[in-house]
Amino acid sequence: MRFLSTVPIVLMIAACATGRALKEQSPAFPALETGQARVYFYRTSVVGGASELAVSLNGQQVGNAIPRSVFFRDVAPGKYSVTTAMSSQVVKFELAAGDKKYVRLSYGFSFNTYPELVDSATGEAESSGLSHIRFAVLPIAGHGAQQTEPQGFDWSLLNGNWAESTRHQFGCRAENLHQRFELSSDKKTLTFRNDRKWEIGTGQAVEQYSASVLHASPNVLIIRYGPELPGISEEMRQWEMRFIGPGTYRWRATAWREGVYNDVIGVRCS
Repeated sequence: MRFLSTVPIVLMIAACATGRALKEQSPAFPALETGQARVYFYRTSVVGGASELAVSLNGQQVGNAIPRSVFFRDVAPGKYSVTTAMSSQVVKFELAAGDKKYVRLSYGFSFNTYPELVDSATGEAESSGLSHIRFAVLPIAGHGAQQTEPQGFDWSLLNGNWAESTRHQFGCRAENLHQRFELSSDKKTLTFRNDRKWEIGTGQAVEQYSASVLHASPNVLIIRYGPELPGISEEMRQWEMRFIGPGTYRWRATAWREGVYNDVIGVRCS
């Protein structure tokens, strides 16, 4: 459970992009259209390969930080900011027509992948041997440009059978608790249905429980547990559930400082 564990966890699973390296492609990228600008995002390291965190441009997810890969977005001129899930670091810049910017996605501790703006020469050199990954393209406007409808939370992220990993153990093992998430039709209540009765930190054995959905944004839900879970302190009732990649989430009590998460990692098992 997200309010139980205090044991550190480290998952170091190497993951590699499978597309063709840029130096094997000719041309590597399509020509930039007149009046547009381009932002390249790349990650050179395979360290922390299990952490393929979401990458957002002006608050909208544009891809994931996949090891040894590069992707790009063509956008209108304007002001832009780049963020990644689980990092408080923000890269800001302004683009004019024809401009190209390079954002390196660097891996830190505790699954923290953060953005860094680098010069064009560095970006071109470091990304030249990486695999080009293509993500679905949605329109993004810079600040000062015509705005588009913001991307909301993808509720399909909740689908499937889930388990939570602690103590370096495989989360989907049979003896571990498994659960499903059920969302009410008005998207205001999230019910957790366990595959067995489970004793939580208060000593109460529960088979299901619910939380109110207070806020939804791209890849993040803010939820609050109700009175059906007694004995929980006020600061531990409200949580951020952040999806850091396909089939993976982490937890942060909203009372904690920004960027601090517990050691529980949720994984989709089926």
